Amino acid sequence: MTKWDEFHCAYKCPYPTDECECFGISMNCTQRGLKKVPKTNEGSIQFHLSGNFLNYTLSASTFNKYDLTILDISNNSLTRLPADCFAALWRLKSLNLAANNLTEIENETFVGLSGLRSLDLKGNRIQKILPYAFKGLSSLSTLDLSKQRLSFISQNSFNGLRQIRVLNLSNNEITNIEDGSFNGLKQLLTLDISNNKLLTIGENVFHGLMNLHTLYSDEYRFCCLAKNVPDCYPKPDEFSSHYLTFLNSVFTYHGWLITRNTVYRFSPERRSHDILSSTLSYS
Repeated sequence: MTKWDEFHCAYKCPYPTDECECFGISMNCTQRGLKKVPKTNEGSIQFHLSGNFLNYTLSASTFNKYDLTILDISNNSLTRLPADCFAALWRLKSLNLAANNLTEIENETFVGLSGLRSLDLKGNRIQKILPYAFKGLSSLSTLDLSKQRLSFISQNSFNGLRQIRVLNLSNNEITNIEDGSFNGLKQLLTLDISNNKLLTIGENVFHGLMNLHTLYSDEYRFCCLAKNVPDCYPKPDEFSSHYLTFLNSVFTYHGWLITRNTVYRFSPERRSHDILSSTLSYS
């Protein structure tokens, strides 16, 4: 049965409640006040369910009869994802779970999604990532975990993401990324860890990311740990932070102290110090 009329216009989907519209291979049920996923025998390829209230009705059998490539259940007040919720969606390429209230991704949540290419989780309340949370996503190329409440990235957090190309961890509350956090991400091209609260980061945290081309962070000192990355942001000032650290140790040893804007010379005869009039220039 075709999904559009003779005028190539969207029409009501053929199921009793008539709450959604079909166009081509897409079923649009966004912002309809739905509390459960509509039942239909049509097996739409793209299912858009954003802006509803599906938190209490998702189950392991919810999507069993659908042959989907795109599923959007963003902004549905979801607090958890039932086990095997997506197990039957082996053809799915794009899954949008953004703007929900998820606090944790449980182990093997995404089992069955071996063909998934894009996973959007931005704007949830995720506080931690379990070691096997992304198990089964062997084809995933883009993962958006921005705007969460993550504070710590531990070893093997992204275990199983062998084909990941883009990983977005920006706008979290991350203070520590330990060595081994990005183990196995050999195909990663772009990593965004900007707009976090990073205090410590493992010295070898970027080792093994042999294809990393672009890194976004808050301070250039993190680029010092990723010297082989062609595009690292922010770009250094005239005197980069790690170079200033080196100068600081040298000058202090000889009775001088260099800070970010001013050079100080300590006088051994007095407790006070002389401040040189020259100020470092920065672009």
